[in-house]
Amino acid sequence: MSRQHHSHLQKLFMVGLLLIASNRMLLAQQFNSTRHNTFSTANDSIRIDSLSLYLEKDEQDHLINFFVLNLLNSDTLSISQFAIDPMQSILKWKSKPICDSVLIFYQVIPVDFSKAYFHKDYNKLNKNDSIRNLPFVFSPFENNGQTNLFGAGMNYNGSFSRGLSFGNNQDVIVNSSFNLQLNGKLAGDIDVTANLTDSNIPIQPDGNTQQLQEFDKVFIQLKKKSGSLTVGDFDMRKSDELFMQFNRKVQGGIFSNTYKIKGDWNGTTILNASVAKGQYARNVFNGEEGNQGPYRLTGNNGETFVIVLSGTEKVYIDGVALKRGDDADYVIDYNSGQITFTAHQLITKDSRITVEFEYSNQDYFRSTTFFSQKISNPKWNFQIDAYTEGDNKHQPIRQQLDSLKESILIQAGDSSSLAVYAADDSVAFTTSRVLYMKKDSIPYGIIYVYSTDANVAHWALSFSYVGENKGHYIIANSVANGR
Repeated sequence: MSRQHHSHLQKLFMVGLLLIASNRMLLAQQFNSTRHNTFSTANDSIRIDSLSLYLEKDEQDHLINFFVLNLLNSDTLSISQFAIDPMQSILKWKSKPICDSVLIFYQVIPVDFSKAYFHKDYNKLNKNDSIRNLPFVFSPFENNGQTNLFGAGMNYNGSFSRGLSFGNNQDVIVNSSFNLQLNGKLAGDIDVTANLTDSNIPIQPDGNTQQLQEFDKVFIQLKKKSGSLTVGDFDMRKSDELFMQFNRKVQGGIFSNTYKIKGDWNGTTILNASVAKGQYARNVFNGEEGNQGPYRLTGNNGETFVIVLSGTEKVYIDGVALKRGDDADYVIDYNSGQITFTAHQLITKDSRITVEFEYSNQDYFRSTTFFSQKISNPKWNFQIDAYTEGDNKHQPIRQQLDSLKESILIQAGDSSSLAVYAADDSVAFTTSRVLYMKKDSIPYGIIYVYSTDANVAHWALSFSYVGENKGHYIIANSVANGR
């Protein structure tokens, strides 16, 4: 650069500083708001700065803090030659000057007004448009022509619903239900089968048909070649062998794989780790002459009100397996634990009825593990099975044992009839529980009477079956407990 041209730029710079210094209303900024830069005139517009511009005018509407100098002849350009967008900091030429670059003196505000500033994105939180922003809502204009939500190799169907329940003696309750079935192939030639259902309505399917529809189940199965992995809620069955046959409703995972060992020898390995949903029970009793039911099922410890897990029952009469259904041999109410026989299966006093089932008994965390190893060829078959199921006494679910209850269990030993304690508990009155009032009655002593009076109904009781004609109570009809 020549010394003369360098001196010319210095003069232009000094002129710009003198013009800016003449500004009578400078902004009180904590940073250098006065700037200058050289820009090319090759384009129709110039982006001056990343911040918005501060423009000030005098009484004649002339700019007093923004100047554009022609570097060819050092003349100040007229404002009629350009237009300014101060928000976006853009200068647009109306008549482009005869020069290849200009020097612009300007002031900025420490904010870019062309940019959106927010703490929360309104478009994502807009309730009027919330469905569109769901991540799995299908939109044919945004998936590049793909018509399947989960890919071309996947088939799916299902439903999602929500509802409101309310009454004159309860709060508003939101009920929701979700149901999705998947099957098809994933990447890596993996076959997938899934049944995802969720419902907060605490009911089980009716036991009056052969096929049952589960209301709350998560089930995913992955298969590749001869191996499979199943996780979620599933039925663990083993009925194809002579020994160790079982059928359990569990929640966990099971892996199985069949492989070739050597020659014509093949191997099969099965591993399972899960949590049992219920406890196995077996009832054997004789029918009553001309009474088709209902017959109440009981637990292993004499529990009279048990909830049978749907689909786990096996019913036999005189050793012959029966089928469930209105048009078959029997129907069952899983929630009340009662079984009724249809006209296809007449019951007499000589009918020997056997019912195997699982019932909900979540007193302790109950785990199950299963291992099976099979080695076979066309002539020989070797198999080892191991199955364990048991409660974890250190992880109770529905109860906490204090020192008194633990001492009662220790003294009871193996006699369940001695494992009893007084189950009266003083609680605050609430309309959601069956409560009793406590009174002294001659000659029976302390008795409890069902009551809805908030002043006296402060006792919650638990009852146990002590044998026929041994209970110390008076039968009465009650809306709360029935008979």
